[in-house]
Amino acid sequence: MSKILITGNGFDLSFVLPTSFNDFIKIATFIIKKDSVNFKSIYSKTSNYQYLE
Repeated sequence: MSKILITGNGFDLSFVLPTSFNDFIKIATFIIKKDSVNFKSIYSKTSNYQYLE
């Protein structure tokens, strides 16, 4: 059986990156439900989404 190991030191979260476990679950659930996805549609599901052009 495949396993996922999630580790971190908080560095990524201090830069407001969407890398929390909560973001991972939201993104994984979104991908499972969709046939096709793109980066913006995935990232917009994270808790700290900010759209920059």
